Amino acid sequence: MYSIWIDESIREGKFLTIGGFYCHDYAIPSLVYHWREFKNQCGFREDEELHYQEAPSDLKLRIAEELSNWRTLTAVVATMLEMRSEAVRKHTRHESSTHPRKKRKIPVDFYCEGLRYILQRVAEESALEHWNLASIICDKPELGEEEYTDRTILLGRQAPFKKYRRWYSYGVGRGPGPEYPQRGLKDLNFQPSIFLSDPSYHDMLQIADCIVGITSKWMNVVVKGERMDPSWNIVLNNFIRLYRNRYGWGPFNCFQDGLIIHPYMKSLNEKIIESLESD
Repeated sequence: MYSIWIDESIREGKFLTIGGFYCHDYAIPSLVYHWREFKNQCGFREDEELHYQEAPSDLKLRIAEELSNWRTLTAVVATMLEMRSEAVRKHTRHESSTHPRKKRKIPVDFYCEGLRYILQRVAEESALEHWNLASIICDKPELGEEEYTDRTILLGRQAPFKKYRRWYSYGVGRGPGPEYPQRGLKDLNFQPSIFLSDPSYHDMLQIADCIVGITSKWMNVVVKGERMDPSWNIVLNNFIRLYRNRYGWGPFNCFQDGLIIHPYMKSLNEKIIESLESD
């Protein structure tokens, strides 16, 4: 049985990053052991949360170096770009005109939309590798506790469960991969259970938080058209192995290797590849 561990990043500029990793359940005790050992080396208690966003720069680099050497987990991350924000505003205005008495704005949910692309990618993996039982453990989405702005999403903590019920029966919209378009997850024999948890109490969600944080830092640099700090170049090229623990041949390919960019932009994909080739 496999488990998929999901967290979301603190918003970086013009996008939200959601994702983490998946692994076979037999790997969990070893991953927890090594993570706690690493925390001890960094001066943390075993039961203390290591939060990526709150770590100093040198520790962030050390975390990336550590995770780069792990081979029993595979990263999968969705980056939701805000080029869609105008469409979100139009959707909100449409809802307001259709229901004039309805005061609450109803935008597309960034968190749930990112989650569905993660499921799309993992469902394709499950079909290729012939595994169907899985559990999805999400950090409780904090986005639902803030007031609505054009780019902040609020559908409440039950939204992932409600959305998942629909994806289970009818699919994720684009379909879980090109080989299985427009089919419900149940038709693929991909039948995960979804849970909410808290990284304060779970090392695996702390690892997911760090993978998402490092990826978000990388995407932020690429989207802004900047260059990574030289100290990060070698580390980043090693870090992307986490995306390639399943299929490590050929040049890095975003969707194939589990890095989902939505909406898809060819120019941005090219910049991502160029960032890995820079000196």
